[in-house]
Amino acid sequence: MPGKPHRIKPVEAELPSPEISRRRLDASPFVPLHQPIFRAVWLASLVSNFGGLIQAVAASVADDHDRGRLPSWSPWCRPLTTLPVMLSSLPAGAISDNYDRRLIMLIAQVFMFAASTALAVAPHGSA
Repeated sequence: MPGKPHRIKPVEAELPSPEISRRRLDASPFVPLHQPIFRAVWLASLVSNFGGLIQAVAASVADDHDRGRLPSWSPWCRPLTTLPVMLSSLPAGAISDNYDRRLIMLIAQVFMFAASTALAVAPHGSA
């Protein structure tokens, strides 16, 4: 089109109101949600992921129905394994932004080792 070239305006993030203390902001895992742009992208991603989980369950149930099988819990396996990641992503991101990442990784590795050890030992104690 002839005329003025279109210019892209930079997007400015709105900071939280000044009455919110800095100390309270640092302690909350929901600090990123105070910024409208992040909140919009995060909510869109959450809704999209949730829709994908619903579609996966519906496809599995339809597949069971088409094959003449009785409904079971098996279609829920994929969404139930993805749900904890989807729900813990915001607090985990806030924690990693506010604390030393090396310490967080060390704590996570120790926790995973303890959980793996407990799962490996548990069947031997129930006999």
